[in-house]
Amino acid sequence: MSESKRKIFTSAEKAKVALSAVKGIKTINEIAQEYRVHPTQVSQWKNTLKKSYTVIGLLINTDLTHYHYFKHRLIYETRHL
Repeated sequence: MSESKRKIFTSAEKAKVALSAVKGIKTINEIAQEYRVHPTQVSQWKNTLKKSYTVIGLLINTDLTHYHYFKHRLIYETRHL
């Protein structure tokens, strides 16, 4: 039996998968199938991304408008990978 090696995802790939989950257009299972990753992993990356948004907002001590700006900018940048 041949062993298959696990795919190692880059940070950009993880962010792209997580953003798909955050958008909520597709279900976690649909995203997992699309990117060939386990649904639990998609959920973990999604939660990590959400925590990162919160930390970024706290670190720069900004209001909600800037928070949404950074969120949309991150979404825009990962679309063009």
